[in-house]
Amino acid sequence: MISSLAFAYDLSEVAGWRNAPGHDPFKPWWARSLYAFLLVICAALVGVMPDLVSLNIAAQVLNALLLPLVFAFLIALSLEALPVTPRPRGWYLAALLGMSSTVCVKGVVGTSAWEL
Repeated sequence: MISSLAFAYDLSEVAGWRNAPGHDPFKPWWARSLYAFLLVICAALVGVMPDLVSLNIAAQVLNALLLPLVFAFLIALSLEALPVTPRPRGWYLAALLGMSSTVCVKGVVGTSAWEL
């Protein structure tokens, strides 16, 4: 429930609608329609899958494969959006890149052994 509401807020923000606590993220008709469509698709997927454990594992594999993209965006954001003083640089940036690369490689290698 929380993830789907966060998705609705992000979707309306990307479309240019302001997301203050007093504003409704479902105000545009297409946001309500897309949210309902995706909710129905997810419910149908859960209903059709004979083994929910496989669906859960597939979701975790997808999370592991998207992890390098998430790390790349977060590190790029920290290098651009933070003020100069707290920006990662020097040995801290090297350690950050090294640890995140290690985690990503382990995640991708771990998913390559998975079979449905």
